[in-house]
Amino acid sequence: MMRESYDVVVVGGGPGGCQAARTAAEGGVSVLVVEKDPDIGSPVRCAEGVSTRSLQEFYEPDPSFCRQFINEFHLVAPNGTHVEVAGVGEGYILDRKIFDRRVAEDAVRAGAQIVTNTNAIGARRVGDRVAVRLESRGEVLARVMVGADGTESRAGRWLGLRTFCPLHDMETAAQYLVAGIDTPPNRMEMHFGSSVAPGGYFWIFPKGNGVANVGLGISGDHGAAHTAFFYLDQMLERHWPNASILGRTMGGVPCTGGVKEIVGDNVMLVGDAAHQANPLTGGGITNAMKAGRIAGRVVAEAIRSGDCTRRGLRAYHDEWEDVLGRAHRRFHRLKEGAFSLSDDALNSLAETINRLPPGERSLSTILARALVARPKLLVELARLVF
Repeated sequence: MMRESYDVVVVGGGPGGCQAARTAAEGGVSVLVVEKDPDIGSPVRCAEGVSTRSLQEFYEPDPSFCRQFINEFHLVAPNGTHVEVAGVGEGYILDRKIFDRRVAEDAVRAGAQIVTNTNAIGARRVGDRVAVRLESRGEVLARVMVGADGTESRAGRWLGLRTFCPLHDMETAAQYLVAGIDTPPNRMEMHFGSSVAPGGYFWIFPKGNGVANVGLGISGDHGAAHTAFFYLDQMLERHWPNASILGRTMGGVPCTGGVKEIVGDNVMLVGDAAHQANPLTGGGITNAMKAGRIAGRVVAEAIRSGDCTRRGLRAYHDEWEDVLGRAHRRFHRLKEGAFSLSDDALNSLAETINRLPPGERSLSTILARALVARPKLLVELARLVF
């Protein structure tokens, strides 16, 4: 049964929110997670790809939630030229429903409480606490509210944090779960081009046995002309006209490089609520978990010290900056240069890269050649690589 007050209330039961809840509970504080959907892990609004290295920070790869092993990464130019990228490493395509539930179960085992089918609809400060208003359940008090409520986040705004995402940086994504396609099961592909996915890219994330997540994201600037599903349907008709669609999803990914302020008095933001997805790829599963782990540790320390003000929670902001925050802002500037290249420039780049020995076709080499006419962006690249 839900209590009237907790040390921490986490709004959102995704991997970032549940990781924050687990870490905070392990730190000895009481935690409630409220999730608006009836089931943890559903619906899936994600391409489900993670690198092996980032996954192993939290879990060893497990067949129960690792659907497909990936060890090839191809970039595809508008004219269809493939570039196999070297040195990217290995990864997995997850089953997010199972994976998310594993993270949630571990949060509960650590001592957190989770309630589903419970929508947070507001929050207000009451003295040195926060009253989080829950639809049909009244208010629950907390020392700190962690907003992990995704792309449509309102939690931060309730307590004065600015989480606005410019239209240009909001990637509109559409995805099908497709069966009956002929694609190498160990290869992840990203396709580029103005008629493919303007301001973004089209992806193929295989899940084995002829099944794959096939989707794309387009910049918000281009959404007025055609919807993301318009471009997705074109690609499906072009490449797999006889494939079967088993499921579909759509949503937005804020690719700003990060919200300026992710902490305030009695409030912290995690995951898409804090725009913590990689601005170049839109990937955010383990980024959210890294942020959640830091946030959970900091909030437990703040509660023990009795300082849940912005100053008391500031260590989360500072550590996130060191881990990924500054890098993400540079990735954002790189995105602006790379996604502004014309189709002809992309085709020429692919041909140039393919003349290099396979072992030299690294992502940093590709970016360097793509941005050769943009010296300021090359400086950002150099800072990332070296």
